[in-house]
Amino acid sequence: MLKKIVLAFMLTFIVGVHLIPATTTYADNKFDSEITDKTKVYNSQDEGVKKLNKPFIKLVQTVGGIGGSIFVLVLLVISTFIFIGSLTPRWRSFAWGAFGSCCMGGFLFFGVAVFAEAIAGLAV
Repeated sequence: MLKKIVLAFMLTFIVGVHLIPATTTYADNKFDSEITDKTKVYNSQDEGVKKLNKPFIKLVQTVGGIGGSIFVLVLLVISTFIFIGSLTPRWRSFAWGAFGSCCMGGFLFFGVAVFAEAIAGLAV
């Protein structure tokens, strides 16, 4: 089993070593030479960019809000089981791990929803 994992990792590494430089060289030679003004590649104040970013921001906020809400609901259920104390010690340790994971997941999703405009601006 370990031999298969090592071979799969080596194959992935070898393919990546050969493909990544090839695509980078192609992109540099093909597209970079056609762009005359490097400042106009992505202008965040352009109307077309604003038109593209608006649905993206709305999508990211929606997905972040829904995902965060789901994590908070699961967090409430898990905390109810922990506080009632109806769990065996074996399941209580599992519940505390799930509680921490849901806290981190909710924080991550709500953070994405709050910083959606900053995420859209990363392409600048």
